[in-house]
Amino acid sequence: MDGPPEYAKRLRGEDVRYLGSVDDDPAGALEARISLADDDLEDAFRVELPGRSYSLTIGEVLDTIFPEDEAEQYRVIELADLAANPDYPEIYEGMLEVVDQWREGRCLFALFANHGPQVEPSHPASRHLSECRFDGDEHQRPMLDLVIEPRYEVLAHFAESGGDTDGLLAWMRGLVLIYFMDKHRLRLSAAPEEEEDRALVPIAEELASRGLITADAETRLYHIAEEGRRFLGGIISETEGYIDRYGVFDDVLYDWDAGTVEFGTGLGEDLRPQVYWSEGVDPIRLVFLLRLYDSTLDGYAAEWRRLIHGRELYDDILRPVLDHRSIDEETLGWIVDAGLSHLEEAAEEADLQTSQKDTIDRIRSRESGAGNPTPRRRGSR
Repeated sequence: MDGPPEYAKRLRGEDVRYLGSVDDDPAGALEARISLADDDLEDAFRVELPGRSYSLTIGEVLDTIFPEDEAEQYRVIELADLAANPDYPEIYEGMLEVVDQWREGRCLFALFANHGPQVEPSHPASRHLSECRFDGDEHQRPMLDLVIEPRYEVLAHFAESGGDTDGLLAWMRGLVLIYFMDKHRLRLSAAPEEEEDRALVPIAEELASRGLITADAETRLYHIAEEGRRFLGGIISETEGYIDRYGVFDDVLYDWDAGTVEFGTGLGEDLRPQVYWSEGVDPIRLVFLLRLYDSTLDGYAAEWRRLIHGRELYDDILRPVLDHRSIDEETLGWIVDAGLSHLEEAAEEADLQTSQKDTIDRIRSRESGAGNPTPRRRGSR
């Protein structure tokens, strides 16, 4: 293996050593530990596969651990040592969601052997084994210690759907530049000396051609024009309209079997991306505008000049467009109807409270006037 491994995860007290191939081709059951790239090994799923599983490829191992059939999925959970980790069912369910995204084409997988190299689904599992021992343990049978790194390429998915990626990137780049000009007071010259700023000039010139920004005749520094202020106001108004209509779906706790849906409990799921798709709203535009609104771009303040030209920044910002759990159409329709009804009831309650407050204020105003009559002028009758 050339260079350090991409992932080198360990549990406390655990010694992990990547073996690759072993001297003797093992036979029988295969023990596998699967973790997602961003998770610690405490959140890994560990299971022993029966039969001659060492003969499987890595792709076949994943298909065996995460089958599409629900009954087979329950059988896999039953194979796991729940005494060692009672959270295995929840961990497994979370991994299934990512595998479902992969099967639906919403993400790609990069696969790595923990403490080892990147691997391919076609590679034999028996050629990428590790040895994991805890302090004081005897020699253990080799294990497939696999890390799944899901990659969400929103722009590629958009292009595959027939979208105009160049047009979308031009729109987003313009908004990123005007965002940093507005919020971070970026002083960009029309003839800058630094290379990173020179690379921004074509984006600025496109904004200037639309009258959104203009360069001062003397200083040659760009500033937001009056038309640009109106443009930003429209963007903010559009975003707040989406928040008013769909914000309720950012925290949904539901139970299909019990027929209950609750909003704003602090315990629910963010179902907004699924709702955007179901409602026919452009999820890419909406997610991007929400990211601008909630200042997500501030986290890129140190490197945005470099990132603005590529795709990595936008795929990262737009990740929720693809990175969400799949919900069947019937369940999602039921949740959307419940959410919109909840909004209507909340609006009616707010109107009622406003009306009651206005009534109370008027009564108090009349009572105050009756208790304090206008004093007569001295000497009047």
